[in-house]
Amino acid sequence: GSRLVVEVDERWTLLPMFQLSQGGGTRRIIAGFSDINMFGRYLELGAKYQRLGETNSFYGWVRKPQFLGYRLAVGALGGTQNSTLFFFDDQAAANNGFLLTRNLAEVFVDKEWTWWLYSQLTLRYGRESFSLQYIGDDDVEDRQRDVGLPEKQEILTPSLSLQLGRIDEHNYRFDGKSISASWTGATDAVVSDKGFQTVQSTVSYYELLPWKGNLATQFGAGYTTADSPNRLFFLGGLDSVRGFQYNQFAGDSYWLFNAEYRIASIDNPYVVLQHTAFVDAGGIGALPEEARAPGLSSNNFWGLKAASTGVGVRLIVPKVRTFIVRFY
Repeated sequence: GSRLVVEVDERWTLLPMFQLSQGGGTRRIIAGFSDINMFGRYLELGAKYQRLGETNSFYGWVRKPQFLGYRLAVGALGGTQNSTLFFFDDQAAANNGFLLTRNLAEVFVDKEWTWWLYSQLTLRYGRESFSLQYIGDDDVEDRQRDVGLPEKQEILTPSLSLQLGRIDEHNYRFDGKSISASWTGATDAVVSDKGFQTVQSTVSYYELLPWKGNLATQFGAGYTTADSPNRLFFLGGLDSVRGFQYNQFAGDSYWLFNAEYRIASIDNPYVVLQHTAFVDAGGIGALPEEARAPGLSSNNFWGLKAASTGVGVRLIVPKVRTFIVRFY
């Protein structure tokens, strides 16, 4: 018979994570940990802290990666999410805005049907409240008072997502292609104060290139029937159209294209320095009447709302899970 020997550099299962991103006038810090073999029982336990601008969010989760001996994962997540949502006028000045506080709990089931087909079923319960905390601009606060804050909301949302294809990670580089689609819905007949339907789809393509290069491309689109301002799509800054204000554009639908070339000038087991060149473009749909304060205009989904190109750097520590520092 044959014998398979696997050698590993590290034997610890407690994996720290850290990410720092700067762009669109906003800084995001993520720190946390996960242990994929808690108590030696192949049980994943994790916690994460996020600071976005002036707000703080906390999450914790537990996950059984191989439930009943099958490629079936079950888990639960809970936490508190805080974020400020601003609505900008055509001159990129904040018109009105509010703080969203969301307390949430969810259960989920992941299924790997084959190496190229994955699915996830999630049921989330959330309570959402709104305030003017952290807005930091008297004029913006006054305009929000004029239109009023959204009402407190209680919501139960099932969601289903599918992914075809697979993205493989080679240390800090990625290779492969995938297409994913998701649906999220709520009905006011069951717990939720307001019903809505949201669909999204993303196509991703990664390719390994010579000289430790990596091509990363992504195209996504989505649509929602929700009219509450906190459930709209947002583009701008950080992970979407870089070079613009964070979440500068809002609407009930969107499309987004990103292409990025990454090449490493420093590459060793302890630190990687990647230089990046990117192109971003996106369009945003209509702003519902309920979310449209005086001074704001609507958009055309099919038009090009924003585009940018630029360069940046990524600092990666391969031995620490998700240790990435990004500046664009």
